[in-house]
Amino acid sequence: MEKNNTSTYIIIGIIVVLIIGALLYFRGGKEEPAQEEGIVAGNLTVKEVQTRLLESFPLQVEVTARGELSDACTKVGNVIKTQKGNTFFITINAFREAGAVCAQVITPFEKKILLDVAGLAAGTYIVNVNGVTATFTLTPSDVFQGGKM
Repeated sequence: MEKNNTSTYIIIGIIVVLIIGALLYFRGGKEEPAQEEGIVAGNLTVKEVQTRLLESFPLQVEVTARGELSDACTKVGNVIKTQKGNTFFITINAFREAGAVCAQVITPFEKKILLDVAGLAAGTYIVNVNGVTATFTLTPSDVFQGGKM
């Protein structure tokens, strides 16, 4: 009789271990983030950057950034623009809900960003979007049409 109880406990133990193993396998063996509610933020993967001078007043440059979103839940977030010398630094953030279960599909994105370049001197400028660069050149006639010379 005592042998039957021991066998039952062993069988129950094996079943519990199999269930825990299956749960870890389907979760990828990773612990969920401590923050179950809220937003997880990061930077987007940018693959290409193009610039184009717009025929506008005041003069503006349109920056087009193309890249990839890592899963079906990730969305394009905030755009942060700074300028240091002849370089414009643009950071495009991404966000998704914490703990969301998402299809792991790479989805292309395109984001257009306007740069106000009125008042800048003629010359070549660099645009750096999440580490990918492009350039644009302002000619003396662009600067004059932009309102300042």
